[in-house]
Parts: sequence; C-alpha cells; structure tokens
Amino acid sequence: MSDYLNSLFRVENLDNKSLEFLNNAIKANALQGFDYLKFKQSIKALRDLNMTEELAIRSAFATAATLGITKEKILENIKHYQQVLQKEKTAFDAALQKQTNTRINHKQNETSYLQEKIKDHQVQIIELEKQIKEFQFKIDNADREIEEARQKILDTKERFEETYMHYEEVLKGDVDLFNKYL
Repeated sequence: MSDYLNSLFRVENLDNKSLEFLNNAIKANALQGFDYLKFKQSIKALRDLNMTEELAIRSAFATAATLGITKEKILENIKHYQQVLQKEKTAFDAALQKQTNTRINHKQNETSYLQEKIKDHQVQIIELEKQIKEFQFKIDNADREIEEARQKILDTKERFEETYMHYEEVLKGDVDLFNKYL
C-alpha cells in the first residue's frame, strides 16, 4: 500500500523512513468505504488516461456522488488524514525531544562530570596522571559524539519535516482543487 500512497501523493526524493512512517499512519487510520484516498485514486486513474485535472476531478466526483459521497464528506476525510499526520508529527517531535535529551544532554552531563574529575585528580599524586589522561580522552571524544548526534537528529528532523510538509501541501492543494471544481 506504500507504493500506492506514494503514487497518490506524488512523492519523490523524500526520506524513505519518513515516508514509511507517515504511510503506515495513514494505512492504520484509513477510513472504510469510498473515502478521500479512493477518490484521489480515481482521479489519478483518470489523469493517467490523459484527462485534464478538472475533468478527472469532476468525473471522479460524479461517480463518487452515485455512492452518496459529497464534497463535504471528501473534505472531512482530508481533515481526518491531516489530523492523523499531525498526531504522528506530535509523536515524532516528542520522540525527537527524548532522543535529544538522551543522546546530547547525557553526553554533556558526562563531559561536565569528567571535567570535574580531571580537576580533582590534578591535585593528586603523579600516579593518577594516567587516569587523568584517560578522562581527557573521553572528553575530547564527547564533543565529536555530541556534534555527530546533534547532526543526525537535525538531519532526521529535516527529512521528516520535508516529507511532512510535502503531504501537507498535497492535502491543502487538494482542498483548494476540490473547493474550486466541486
């Protein structure tokens, strides 16, 4: 169904993990019967037959109307899927914050702790210098690890946001199209 959804939402060059994440949410919350997704699939099939956008939308709607589907129902369905995506974005943002706290703040706290240990050991006897060097090595690597973790989290966020915004644009575009032609 992911390929089906990808074709409906015309996704290209978007993060595969984000696509899978959002597509799974849409699949899990798919409405029963003839809904927005089936309506959009009908439009796509007509467009694949080289129909104009307006004619494809009007033709698909004429067929949907025989099943009791109204413009308002389609727009309600779009709102449902927007809410599904928003719920997933909220969950993603919470998970992202948790990862930030776990992977960055923990490392920063560890770095602070090790810096204190170095200060304590500098006043001790020469035998502790070996232990001080080991802690310093950990601190030196912590900055690199923090930056790598930060960049990975930012990259994940950017890919998700790009994918999310694409879906939002498609959904909003469909609202405008349906409002225009229906």
